Amino acid sequence: MKSSLELKEMYGKKYVDNYENHSPIRLERLVSYFSLNNTHVAVDFACGNGMLMEYVAPQVKEYIGVDFSEFFIDSANNRKNRLGIANAKFVHSEIENFCQTHKKIFDVGFAMDFSGHVYDKEWVKILNNIRASLKVNGKLYLHRRLVFGLTNLGYYRITIH
Repeated sequence: MKSSLELKEMYGKKYVDNYENHSPIRLERLVSYFSLNNTHVAVDFACGNGMLMEYVAPQVKEYIGVDFSEFFIDSANNRKNRLGIANAKFVHSEIENFCQTHKKIFDVGFAMDFSGHVYDKEWVKILNNIRASLKVNGKLYLHRRLVFGLTNLGYYRITIH
């Protein structure tokens, strides 16, 4: 079993550079499931290179992306500047630390495609911290991409109130 530090080191500059080639098609399919409006403050946990930003930011008051990888945050800020999105910002932080200083602030949160990158006990801690950052009746959209070989087994959406 790899340590948390070893797992983080896997997501360095080389990984981030290759991630840019991931297709946004899966996100385009998910957007129709999101219930957003222009008063919402949204947070994207483990935002990576900010790929979700271009779909969410135009629909909300403010979009905040959080990621532990400085390389991903740099990539996300480059994307934001390239697209000219003014209501987005990116924070270099562990999810747990971020949530402890941002309690009951967010109307909607996103945890997209990263649950498979953390151990179960850490995932439970992350979810508890995310819950504390959401307003009462805030929504959390979870997505786990299930792919084995080239066969996509499906998408699931869970909303927690």
